[in-house]
Amino acid sequence: MSDAGDAASLVQAIRRVAEMPLGLDVSADLTVRVDGHELAVEAYTDRVFVDFPSLPVAIDVLRSAPGSAGGSGSGASGSLPATLAAADLTAVARIDSREVATMGAEADSPLKHLGYEHVSVAPRELLFAGLGL
Repeated sequence: MSDAGDAASLVQAIRRVAEMPLGLDVSADLTVRVDGHELAVEAYTDRVFVDFPSLPVAIDVLRSAPGSAGGSGSGASGSLPATLAAADLTAVARIDSREVATMGAEADSPLKHLGYEHVSVAPRELLFAGLGL
């Protein structure tokens, strides 16, 4: 994936699978390039782990996702977190093995009042990752 069009295609594919009667499990161990950043992705069932090299890279990539504040998309219903939740999938963002954010089905959404439904963050882990500790 290298641009917002590819990310939008991914969201559309997940949405189509979510509409099927069976759940979706993912099996992956790969490296992808998104917006010029190399990310490691691994998954074994309904949880997808994405390893970012740094906090600024994670913010850059997540902002460019469809439905995000800085990305292209069709609003909340077209967002990656909402699409993941509809497919009963969870994506976990990691920085240096710290789980800093969760999106999708298992995300506890205390941020939904700010427009971030299906997204949760781990403040302590986020702080340590930002400080490089």
